[in-house]
Amino acid sequence: MFLAALGPALSAEEAIADAVRLIACWRNLPRWRQERRLPDLIRAKQQRLVARYFRRYGRLLWACEAEKRFA
Repeated sequence: MFLAALGPALSAEEAIADAVRLIACWRNLPRWRQERRLPDLIRAKQQRLVARYFRRYGRLLWACEAEKRFA
């Protein structure tokens, strides 16, 4: 269930929403399940961080790459 929630996203906003949903579900788990699912939580937080980065700087990165290719 947890790994399915972190499936491939079509956009940065969708990836952030998936990660936020997983983190919220993780917080509602009993302590013993939280300990067993800790790698999933770490993965969700990493995905959220990467998605936020690309949401913020994605267009700039594409523009810089386009300049390099056509220069």
